Amino acid sequence: MTRLNTLLIGFAGLVCASGAVPLRAATHPVVVQFRPALPLAGQTVTARLSNGQSKACWPPATSITRDNATVTINLDYDDACPSQYQTPFRDYVLGGFPAGTYNLLVMSCSNNPPPFPSECNVVLRSSFGVLAPPLLDPAPLSPWVSVFLLGGLAAATALHLRPVRCRRRT
Repeated sequence: MTRLNTLLIGFAGLVCASGAVPLRAATHPVVVQFRPALPLAGQTVTARLSNGQSKACWPPATSITRDNATVTINLDYDDACPSQYQTPFRDYVLGGFPAGTYNLLVMSCSNNPPPFPSECNVVLRSSFGVLAPPLLDPAPLSPWVSVFLLGGLAAATALHLRPVRCRRRT
């Protein structure tokens, strides 16, 4: 009886494997575009994943975790891909970061029913940088404000020098 069950499970595995359609997101190279391309510290960073196909299976992230300078996106794939997940790309919000360089790992995980193993594979390694906010430069003065300030300075100087010229020696 045990041997019969083992043979039936093996046969079912062969039938499923021969009729299975590969997941396009996992079989073509995954590329990422970061939005914004050059984020500033504190700005929300979004990773747009695609693989060059017109449509691929892009499920929502099971988890997005950050461990120091490494951000990991876990994508769990089941046997079927619902139609709402079949898109040319998908955006995953990573959050805001302080200035620095960060590594992105995208993990593709398959959740297989027993006795088939479940596994995770790295489908993308990339890095992105976050710029420090720019130092605030003083705004340039308009020409009219400059003329007004220069005229005020000239008037103050003239009023200060006038009493000095008018002194009489006694």
